[in-house]
Amino acid sequence: MTRFMLCVLAVLCAPLAFAQSLTPAQMAGVRSAACADTNTARPMMLAGDANALIGWLNADSTFVVWRTRLTRDEATGDGFDWAQADNLTSGQARIWEWLFDNDRRATNPASASVRAGISEAWKGTAAKLAVATFVLAASKRPANNIERALATGTGTTATPGLLTFEGRAATATPIVYRDDGSLWGCP
Repeated sequence: MTRFMLCVLAVLCAPLAFAQSLTPAQMAGVRSAACADTNTARPMMLAGDANALIGWLNADSTFVVWRTRLTRDEATGDGFDWAQADNLTSGQARIWEWLFDNDRRATNPASASVRAGISEAWKGTAAKLAVATFVLAASKRPANNIERALATGTGTTATPGLLTFEGRAATATPIVYRDDGSLWGCP
């Protein structure tokens, strides 16, 4: 019985938690993005289909962003050229170590200074530059549609965007419906 009540409470509070995590301007931006997607999201908005819109909001888009967290394991995944680690100067090795020298053992490639550090650590020979390219490629990911609606930048593989909101939508009710229960609709 207690588990059931907790589940009911979680379902009832989810729209409030989602609505509180976005500002009114961000909510308007997400609504505009949904309405602009005339093939998929706009019909959901006009029909008041909040459940289907959640799937669209959380689906990956083609907009590429810099990741805000990259672990050392992710940076040195399949394809990483370990032989090049021995070719780093002491300064380059120190920079590479410092990038991950924290309790999370991760770095934030969304920061321009972190990307500069990656490039500085792996500069010099063509083989080192290939490692930098590999690590920077691992530093990118597709944004989901709600993130894309609020991101800045070009959003291409060559020029990734930056996230202003990161996460998934737990509910689309505040995107689709006004507080009085009426549909927001699309212009």
